[in-house]
Amino acid sequence: MRPLLARLLALFRRRQLDDELSDEISAHLELSTAEHVARGLSVEDARRAAALRFGGTLQTARRIAIDRVSRFWTRCGRTCATR
Repeated sequence: MRPLLARLLALFRRRQLDDELSDEISAHLELSTAEHVARGLSVEDARRAAALRFGGTLQTARRIAIDRVSRFWTRCGRTCATR
């Protein structure tokens, strides 16, 4: 029962997980920008190149959120099936 309860509580942690994801995406873009600046691009061009290389941040966040929910329900199903 505890694994199922833990998974249900994780649903309420969504805001925290979303904030962590946003921070992670920002850090990735900052690192990529720094790499481009080190290669000689201006900061503006480096930001643009990092964003293009990464892809759409909103689309990425949505895809990860969908994956997170999918994994949640898969694990819930496994937990219930083993009981």
